[in-house]
Amino acid sequence: MRFTADCPLLDPEIVTLVASVYRAVPGLDYASTSIARTLPRGLDVEIIRAETLRTLDRLATGHHRVHVTSYAYTHPDLFRVLGVTLTPDRSALRLTLDTEQDWALVSAVADHFGDVSVPLAKLADWLDGQPRLRALNADVRQKRLEES
Repeated sequence: MRFTADCPLLDPEIVTLVASVYRAVPGLDYASTSIARTLPRGLDVEIIRAETLRTLDRLATGHHRVHVTSYAYTHPDLFRVLGVTLTPDRSALRLTLDTEQDWALVSAVADHFGDVSVPLAKLADWLDGQPRLRALNADVRQKRLEES
């Protein structure tokens, strides 16, 4: 499993779900919730085989070396990949930590909920009633892979 420091609001229920899906499909090299995005940025889950990581280390160049798993999911002819999607689609939310605007939103979430894991459904429902908070990072544009 791959986690990154810019995703402090991960939902353990989603992590468990993706791990269950990964274990249920024999022979997968990579499974992720980000291939077809239905989760907010910052709640993505990735699972990759160790052997696949070693292969990526040999093959990947350029921005694929910065975004460690991107070579796998952009080369489905070489790797067996699975995109996991969830409903409802919450991809319009941004819950990652890349900018000062993101920091303001994540801080507000932490101030409200404290130091506990919050399921996405509960967090999204709360944010639905917080338009001022949602607006904090609504204009942040996610960089493309090649812009790293």
